[in-house]
Amino acid sequence: MMNLHACNRPHELHFELLTLFVQFLDKAQIKPIQESFMQIDQDNGGTIEIDELEKAYKAMRELAIGIESGNPKEELFEFI
Repeated sequence: MMNLHACNRPHELHFELLTLFVQFLDKAQIKPIQESFMQIDQDNGGTIEIDELEKAYKAMRELAIGIESGNPKEELFEFI
């Protein structure tokens, strides 16, 4: 892992902090995060593009509205 002080760009610091954070999780904790990432990353590019993030946000918002109105959706990502 690189020295956090050596991170010149925000994304480098973000990556290093995530790497450090993941070291404290076990496989059971990482699995749902990984599954969620894979569902959001529709093109399997290894990154979440803005349009993929917007689509996931809208799906989560629709789910939340459905739950509040007593009409929950079966699957969060059925909208994606």
